[in-house]
Amino acid sequence: MRFQRKYNVNNSFFKIWTHEMAYILGFWFADGHITGDIFCISQKTEDEYILEEMLDCMSSNYPIYKNGKQSCFMIRSKEIVNSIKLLGGNECKSLTAKMPYIPSEYLPDFLRGLWDGDGSITKQFNRKSYSTTLTSGSKQFVKQLQKELINNISGFKGGSITTSISKKGKKMPHGKMLKKDSIYYSLCLSTNDTKRLGKYMYPLNCTIKLLRKATKFAKLTKIQPATYDKQYVTYDTAKIYASSLGLKNWRDWKDFSASGKRPSNIPSNPNRTYRGEFKNIKDFLGVNP
Repeated sequence: MRFQRKYNVNNSFFKIWTHEMAYILGFWFADGHITGDIFCISQKTEDEYILEEMLDCMSSNYPIYKNGKQSCFMIRSKEIVNSIKLLGGNECKSLTAKMPYIPSEYLPDFLRGLWDGDGSITKQFNRKSYSTTLTSGSKQFVKQLQKELINNISGFKGGSITTSISKKGKKMPHGKMLKKDSIYYSLCLSTNDTKRLGKYMYPLNCTIKLLRKATKFAKLTKIQPATYDKQYVTYDTAKIYASSLGLKNWRDWKDFSASGKRPSNIPSNPNRTYRGEFKNIKDFLGVNP
């Protein structure tokens, strides 16, 4: 008598690039793991519907399990696990993950899955603008991700990578906790880069997405000129202008900048704009020592 499988799945799902495959792969890199021949993805129970959509894309009837505030599905398939490994995944990826090769056509879907799984988009305190962050225990993954964003998103400035120490332990994808004093890395994007990312990740034809994050990205307005987007005069030109004002110190310069009289091509924070050239405020204002 031939054994009949209780649950089904498209074992070849990760062998052919599709928009849905790229999305689920990105989600797995954020909130999934493989162990033996088990492929697993987890997510908050409130967003369980996204797991149902993934299973539908994979032609699978595997069940979804709940554990407190987390839900997950576990698919037993050597073919799927081997496909994930060929795509760059491994069993202990939290601290060692590398950015996989993604065809440019499917990169928006991969990024959307990645951000839906473990990215955040947050309204800045007391402001109408948003910023976004993606955190990983793998510095290499975060740096490679930053490079991909710069190379593929028009006007993308790159954000910043911050290094933090988890004093109490930080929850990582698939529930694993970083040990106390573990180092983790965050790619932090400004308001304008968040807008660029959202526009890139949500093309008109995207078929699968986490609605609560898509709603936040949809609220983003047109890109406004930010400090790093503006074109300023050279340091020497700015210094000649500042020296002509008769100002004496930082307070004078800040008051002048706030008055509305400062030309738009002269920065309000010359120490940040002209790093490497700026010595001190008295030198910038032409105050004799």
